[in-house]
Amino acid sequence: MEGIRVQWSLPPHGCYKINVHFFFTDQPLPNGNVSGIGVVIRNHKGKIVRMVAGSLGIREQRLNEHYAMLEGLKRAFLEDRFEIEVHHSATYSEARRAYRNFLMDISPIALSANALAAYLARYGAETWDRMVILAGPVGRVFELWCDDMGLGPIGDQFMAVHELDIMDEVEDADIVQGDEEVLAQKIL
Repeated sequence: MEGIRVQWSLPPHGCYKINVHFFFTDQPLPNGNVSGIGVVIRNHKGKIVRMVAGSLGIREQRLNEHYAMLEGLKRAFLEDRFEIEVHHSATYSEARRAYRNFLMDISPIALSANALAAYLARYGAETWDRMVILAGPVGRVFELWCDDMGLGPIGDQFMAVHELDIMDEVEDADIVQGDEEVLAQKIL
């Protein structure tokens, strides 16, 4: 019998949820990276407020995990979002101690409920040698967002949501929307 798949859930009304994930491998990827970080910040309607992906070149697994959480918090505070929940798919006791002065909820979640951040961590490690803010959906982002929101797989089926409607408008002047090959990247 197969277990119940835990899915991403909306944060409380008026709050923002930060999902973070770190990717680490002992064998360097073709671009030399061994680690990656993925951050997704969503509002209480599930709309993406900010996505960050890439690599910091960190070769220590635990440090990479903490930087993933720190990057998520940094992005949230830069967005002036103070009522936040932080969810990650790794251990959290050290994170609770490190961030005890902030009013937030940090809790571990199943990887299936953190699929978008996990994908961005791997994608970022494979694609960039620095952290970048994504101005629009790249790769499988739209597919995973649809799955998170309970819309199911998109494949050749009718899509109830347009790809660009999953994100709030990015206001940074030096971030431009475009396809994967032309996506302007803001170095963090």
